[in-house]
Amino acid sequence: MEGKGVAGECLLVNERASFIVDARNAGTGEVEAWVVDENCEPLTDVQCVRRDESDPQVYNCCYRPTAEGRYSVIVTYGHVPVPQSPYKVRHTRTHRHGQGRRALDVIESTDVV
Repeated sequence: MEGKGVAGECLLVNERASFIVDARNAGTGEVEAWVVDENCEPLTDVQCVRRDESDPQVYNCCYRPTAEGRYSVIVTYGHVPVPQSPYKVRHTRTHRHGQGRRALDVIESTDVV
């Protein structure tokens, strides 16, 4: 897995956060993803789609963080959590070029067995 949506590289509130799941070596299954806030309320606009027909086990996933706070990005393949899922992320205020901005930062990743 890779991408700003799980690495938390300065994403803004209400800006699309995306990541790629490469399941080519994982066997048969489907990618599913959920994002929940610190109150366990799910975001409703989480999507994972196959990149293209020639590479059916590579998925593009995205969501839109909507407010400051902590979020968990939960990703499964074939109903089994992928390594390091759930990804723990949070929104913080940062300053870029003299303007107040909200950013998404990784605070930890947890392995699930």
